[in-house]
Amino acid sequence: MEESIALADQAAVGASIDEKQRRRQALRYANLFWLFLAGNVLGVLLEGVWSIGVLGHWETHVTMLWGPFNIVYGIGAVFMYIAAVLLEKKSPVINFLVLAAVGSTVEYLVAVFQERVFHSVSWDYSNHPFDLNGKISLPITLMWGALGVLFAKLMLPVLKKVLPLLNRNWLNVACAVLSVLIALDMLASLILLYRWGWYMTGHSQNAVLQAIDRHCTDDFMAKRFVEWTRLLAAGFR
Repeated sequence: MEESIALADQAAVGASIDEKQRRRQALRYANLFWLFLAGNVLGVLLEGVWSIGVLGHWETHVTMLWGPFNIVYGIGAVFMYIAAVLLEKKSPVINFLVLAAVGSTVEYLVAVFQERVFHSVSWDYSNHPFDLNGKISLPITLMWGALGVLFAKLMLPVLKKVLPLLNRNWLNVACAVLSVLIALDMLASLILLYRWGWYMTGHSQNAVLQAIDRHCTDDFMAKRFVEWTRLLAAGFR
């Protein structure tokens, strides 16, 4: 009897270790990076197709200076995947509630950060029912929960088969190189957006800022970063 209990305990410990290793492998950096990249590009492409159907012309809402990238979609894809992996054994109800709560919290914090740092906004839910300062709303919160459940049911099984195929040496090198390039793209985008949002009346005496101002014109920024509505405060353009 004691031997059976010991064997059962060993099996439980082994299963626990296997589960931790499986999660660690599923959440390796390269997997998250490829999901981030795919989410960026696919989100922008789908947005452009939707704009053609609804508005009659191609329009995308990129958030980076170079490339068809919208990091909101990329972060969303990574966020959905991590939640699906960590909550894989949980019920759909738990998945829904966690994704709804965390999704709305992240969305609110991102909106506050953009408004305070860049003096701009990318979305406004003021016309939605039960909104909070126009940054989140009940319909969008429910959407986050629904997307989390759908992702876990439809996408996670596919990704569990596809992502291991990307674990190749040359793809890992490509992941490292692209990570550096995208990090530089993010840095340049942050500098330009920050300068644009706080663009003071008059000309700066700083040579670096003068170079940025020549490139960071209202016309260029408005065309590149569609719907980053400027908040015009006293003393700012």
